[in-house]
Amino acid sequence: MMRSRKSSNEGYPFINPQIVIETTAGEIVVELNTDKAPLTSAFFMDLVARDHYRGGAIYRGTQLSIEQGPFLLQGGSALPYLQDASVGSNAPMLDHIETTGVTGIRHRRGTLSLARDLNRTGHALTEFFICLGDFPTLDEGGRNLLDEQGFPAFGKVVSALEILDEISTQETKGYTHLPLLEGQMLTTPISVEQIRILS
Repeated sequence: MMRSRKSSNEGYPFINPQIVIETTAGEIVVELNTDKAPLTSAFFMDLVARDHYRGGAIYRGTQLSIEQGPFLLQGGSALPYLQDASVGSNAPMLDHIETTGVTGIRHRRGTLSLARDLNRTGHALTEFFICLGDFPTLDEGGRNLLDEQGFPAFGKVVSALEILDEISTQETKGYTHLPLLEGQMLTTPISVEQIRILS
């Protein structure tokens, strides 16, 4: 059973910290918009501080639709669950969506955002994705979610976006038991060794 909880930015008073996503393909540096998206940023930083993403992976690549062209890449800790129906998930959820209409952070090339459960409204998951192109349909009012709240964007890649571009050239023939994600799983997932907050 997934746990739902609120988050605040207590303990992270500094504005716009940076995090490093350490992967087997290289290190990616992301700046978090704690000033514009404080709840989402604090939720993510709390997960990072608790080593939630250690041993995770960047595992999904999708274009969303043929006409949109560029990929987005998704990662986190859910790969075992996506590959094995017998594995459950007890990852927490953020029970408030800071919409792009409120934050002003749009889904453009390099944007970091949280995934959502398509069957729930008003919640965000621990899984994250990074846009390799502009995806306005992921913003508030876009057509990718029935509740039209969009996805909570909260950061931007500031270094090594080319590493993600290279990952996106992979074939997507990886296994998943979820029909919705067939044809979107990277053949060779990229291991996330850890994510850490830069002081």
